[in-house]
Amino acid sequence: MNNHARLWALAMFFHASFSHVNLASAQDCARCHAKEAARYATSAHAHSLKKPGDSQFFRALPPAPIGEARGGFLLNYSLHDNLLRVQAVRGAESATGSIAWIFGAGHQAETPVGVIGTTFFEHRVSYYAANGRFGLTIGQQGGISSSAESALGRSLDREEVKRCFGCHATGGLPEEPGFTPGVSCERCHPGAREHAEGKGSVSNPGRLSARALVHFCAACHRDRPEGDPDASINIRYQAVRLMRSKCFQHGNLSCITCHDPHANVASDAAFYRERCLSCHQILKNHQTEARQGDCIECHMPRSAPLPHLAFTDHYIRVR
Repeated sequence: MNNHARLWALAMFFHASFSHVNLASAQDCARCHAKEAARYATSAHAHSLKKPGDSQFFRALPPAPIGEARGGFLLNYSLHDNLLRVQAVRGAESATGSIAWIFGAGHQAETPVGVIGTTFFEHRVSYYAANGRFGLTIGQQGGISSSAESALGRSLDREEVKRCFGCHATGGLPEEPGFTPGVSCERCHPGAREHAEGKGSVSNPGRLSARALVHFCAACHRDRPEGDPDASINIRYQAVRLMRSKCFQHGNLSCITCHDPHANVASDAAFYRERCLSCHQILKNHQTEARQGDCIECHMPRSAPLPHLAFTDHYIRVR
């Protein structure tokens, strides 16, 4: 079997596993928790991992190849049976990879992960929703790639692949029984399937203490800084920043104080103001200011620590 045939056989194996997931548990939960299930169905958690054909990345692909800097590799894409084939070409040099999964709900960005032979790779190109454009995947080197394989992306070892799927899917890797794309009910509520069948109780992280709940969410949203805790890059890690806040350290503030885990993040300033006022009284110097209705604007401003990406800073403080 030649290299292309081996690549395609491996990709088709993972694609088959991905395409025949068992969604009965989510349906069973909806029988008793209809409102939560309805909100979840349109949430970022539910769509944190998807097939290429269902992604903004694929829908936004231009008719012409995506190129590196002048003199670099050209990337050509084609969809076959919901597998996205990508080929890096420069002169006589080329390499081909097969993308079976797109990571990210698309609210911020979508990044493909695929295979070259038997090696996983994080694609060098991501789609960024804020400006509707393609750009370099965060953490990868710019400029002209040293080889066709490196033009496709960064190699991932097995442990890194497990971590990626561990936060964007439920049930392990695509070849494992019970694998489900997205953060499903069982990801946060172990025992949900058995509970729906009347065979036991279900774990509910909402009953945890505020501190324990933040660490629970941080299993994916991260509770350790990247380098210097004050570095702007850490604004993207909500739990890292929240745990520096006095509201967390001396109060009873957790992720679900402001966020419904079954739904997308609220965008109404009045909603968050109400949350803040459940503990804080409005100070006199806020009374006459036009911005008094938006606590977030002053105390949790949004900023862009990385190209194409903006985040709300969860380090709540007086600035």
